[in-house]
Amino acid sequence: MSGNFKIRLLLLTLAIGFACTALTINFTFKKEEILTIDGQKIERRLHQKEELVKQYINNPAIQDSVQNIHKNEEWAQYIISEFSQKKNIYFQTFDKGELKFWSGIQIILETDSLLKEGTTFISWQNGYYEAIKKTWGAFSVVCYIPVKARYPYQNDYLKNEFTPGLISANNLDIASLNDKQVYNIRNIEGKYLFSVKLKSSISDTFYFSLELWMWVFSVIFGLIFLNHFCIWLANKGYVKSAIILLLFSIIGFRLLDLEFRWFDNHFDIEIFSPRHYASNYFFPSIGEFLLNVLSFTWILTFIHAYRFQIGLTQKPLNKLLS
Repeated sequence: MSGNFKIRLLLLTLAIGFACTALTINFTFKKEEILTIDGQKIERRLHQKEELVKQYINNPAIQDSVQNIHKNEEWAQYIISEFSQKKNIYFQTFDKGELKFWSGIQIILETDSLLKEGTTFISWQNGYYEAIKKTWGAFSVVCYIPVKARYPYQNDYLKNEFTPGLISANNLDIASLNDKQVYNIRNIEGKYLFSVKLKSSISDTFYFSLELWMWVFSVIFGLIFLNHFCIWLANKGYVKSAIILLLFSIIGFRLLDLEFRWFDNHFDIEIFSPRHYASNYFFPSIGEFLLNVLSFTWILTFIHAYRFQIGLTQKPLNKLLS
């Protein structure tokens, strides 16, 4: 058994092995695990923000400064910068139910009379928020933690997704009372806030990323095997057969990908999204454009490497035909 044959066998084995691993991941992982993992992540990060808020509003040393924040410009600028802009937490203060100060325009309630002491999950015009209220006599402060956007219109910039500080994956949605398979989100004290459910299509998980990389490695090693086999075939003297095999294999793979667009539809990869670039059937995205360029460059490079061994005819060619 020659060394080249062993290399080709190893490459083919790796390609098949990675493909089988990808199929195993696809058929064995459970969606319920995604719901639990992502739900726990949201809950854990909400608790971190709650702890930050409560450390602030439960500190007796800052009670007077909070009550007079609408009169202290420097303190107000600090709150807006450190909490609203950096930590995405918004403050409002009320005196006898009348609004005195707000640190952002994302959510502004004219009165806090509908909010109970402690934690409340509320639905506002542009999203869902966790409100934390602290009262001293007739004065109260309310802190809002954005949970999920809810815009009446959506585009490339306005999307109904969870706050990035809570979770980056876009697999969950706020559940209704009729949804059965849900994960209940509770505050740091264990009280119920809201429930989340899985979207009809999920593509942003650890399992999907792992499956994607398995397919990528399978394709890479498969193409390396194809290239190595074509080189072996060309070195044996079958240059035209090697070129035809490489040409039809790569073009066939590209046509199948363009027809079904399996990677884009199954994994929702941003570079293959047509909203960034779309020309025609053969160039539906910037990712497909890049793959087409690499494919034809590969074919032309292979032909160029064996250009002196391509025998088109046994008869000598005239100057014009050459």
